[in-house]
Amino acid sequence: MNCSDLFDTMRMKVRNRYAGQHIDLNMGQYSRTVSVKFVYRFGGSINKEKKEVDASRFGH
Repeated sequence: MNCSDLFDTMRMKVRNRYAGQHIDLNMGQYSRTVSVKFVYRFGGSINKEKKEVDASRFGH
């Protein structure tokens, strides 16, 4: 399981007062995510037989 910004902390408030202008900004990103990942391996825990490498062609 994976979570990102679970408590919605990606918020920003800006307040500007200059020369008679009043600007209030409330900005944020929708960045809350939750994901769940399931993995299933077919075949269980069957050990595959390892084959020997034919080294005769290397001159040994």
